[in-house]
Amino acid sequence: AVGNKMTGKDSSLEVPLSHSQKILGGRPGFKTKYTAYVTPDGVLKSLDATLFIDCGSVPNDAIGYASFCLNTLRACGAGPYNIENLRWKCQLIKTNKQPITYMRAPGEMAPLYSLENIMEKIGRQLQKDPTDIKYMNLLREGNIDSVNIVEPCDRVHDTWQIVSPIYNQLKSEAEAFNASNEYKKCGVAITPQRARWTNNFVYGGVTLIIGRYDGSVVLHSLAHER
Repeated sequence: AVGNKMTGKDSSLEVPLSHSQKILGGRPGFKTKYTAYVTPDGVLKSLDATLFIDCGSVPNDAIGYASFCLNTLRACGAGPYNIENLRWKCQLIKTNKQPITYMRAPGEMAPLYSLENIMEKIGRQLQKDPTDIKYMNLLREGNIDSVNIVEPCDRVHDTWQIVSPIYNQLKSEAEAFNASNEYKKCGVAITPQRARWTNNFVYGGVTLIIGRYDGSVVLHSLAHER
């Protein structure tokens, strides 16, 4: 603004994408404690989970988890899995850390990240491939998710089937690499996602982020019929 005023010429502020992501807000730190009932073959039948949120000195955006996202509407705990009995609870923890600033993004990420960790732990506990555990728990057409919505189609399962051949190829390459390297190792994983985002108060909008140096493009599109 000062440069524009003094020179009378157009000016712009260029912020690297990595800096922008740190400046424009984020999600608070969290830890999940849970009790799960799993069948011997790896089907997750029941999950009772509590999300402990590290708010810092002020709740800010973290309070949204306790009200809208989890405790009240359970809108952000549905995920891509068919869990017959699912309960999410949220506990805000005040600490001496600097609080995060608000951001506009789906609030599913914290509970869904926890779900993925739970699936991984189930696989290790049963000595099974976590990928197989995830697959057998995917939502299918006719299943009822955690917010009592009937899944209208097999989109989660079908998307997994499309991606699976690529995953299997990458897995074979990783295994070959690990077999021929004693100290350097690599790995690959497949993570399903399913985010509910059709809120009545969202009437549409598009956000476009372009990483100038690496060429990456991120496009967020929200639409809702009024």
